[in-house]
Amino acid sequence: MSGFVWVFAGFGSRAWVRALYDAQLIARMIKEGEVRISDHIAASAVKLVQKQFRLGEGEAAALWMAKENRCIVGIDDGPGIRAAKILGIPFVTAIQILVGLHSQGHLDKPSAIAKLDSLLLWGRYGAALISDARSKIQGREGA
Repeated sequence: MSGFVWVFAGFGSRAWVRALYDAQLIARMIKEGEVRISDHIAASAVKLVQKQFRLGEGEAAALWMAKENRCIVGIDDGPGIRAAKILGIPFVTAIQILVGLHSQGHLDKPSAIAKLDSLLLWGRYGAALISDARSKIQGREGA
């Protein structure tokens, strides 16, 4: 597996994406070399994934890149997760990353809970997933 985070070349091409905070953060990480742009996208393969799983271009490209490069894909979208499972692509969600960062001591409990509350407000997560993550974060000692 690659030690880099990759995004597909079409990532920043839409005006609304450039206005989002996350997109601005990714753009900065690209500039600093922490995230790399892949222009090696097989358009026909991406279109096929899009059509088969009814995904947007970004999700389809991310899945194709992960499959092609034998990488883990970060995805929260329900249809994208279903596609990853069917295609045998390992994936991780924002909640899993948040809980992992806390359990490894990279994020203190108040910050982790605040970010989880933000995911509850802005994300599309069920109450059970949020509750489970909250239990895992609150149950860790020494944070």
